[in-house]
Amino acid sequence: MLSLNYNIGDRIRYFREKAGLTQKQLGELTGKSESAIRNYELDNRTPDWETLTRLANALKVSYYALDASSIDRTFKVAHMLFEMESLYGLTPYIDRNGDVYLKFSFDMRAYREILEKYEDQEESDGEYELTEEDKARIDKICGSVISPESAVDLDNAIYAWALALRAKEKGLVDDQTYDDWKYKYPVFANIDDDGKPEIYEENQALIRIDTND
Repeated sequence: MLSLNYNIGDRIRYFREKAGLTQKQLGELTGKSESAIRNYELDNRTPDWETLTRLANALKVSYYALDASSIDRTFKVAHMLFEMESLYGLTPYIDRNGDVYLKFSFDMRAYREILEKYEDQEESDGEYELTEEDKARIDKICGSVISPESAVDLDNAIYAWALALRAKEKGLVDDQTYDDWKYKYPVFANIDDDGKPEIYEENQALIRIDTND
């Protein structure tokens, strides 16, 4: 399993070995030399964005599984959460029992309902234009949140994670499959219509996971 203090080189090596590839084979899949892959893994060189994307696709994991910033420092994580307040509207909440949760500070459901009205329009031309009335409603709902649309994506990701975890807790998938799902989400993994985790070999080729209902 990955360690919190794994750097990019460690992560490339971890997923390469997990995929059963040699450094030469990974280089061939990404158009890089064997020595380039070796230097990435030794942390002598840092792959650029394009190379890291190629590596992730070759290893069939999420780009973010390779580029995950170290979160082994408590206050670094705290400040990341602080920034999420203004960007996503994610804030702490203390319930009557003193338990602390993270929740979105705006009415996510109301915001989603507005956007759902434009789904057909978005599918036809790739973008949509909000009415002035809906713009005003969104401003009132979201307040000072910088990126409410990104907050929806984050909400979807957390919900998918919760469903994957529930599937593991129910014994529908084992621990290894659950870990693989997290590494591969969202490009090579998602949640199916029945709320079960699914993993893809390629973007459109589903790897069937045996589950017990």
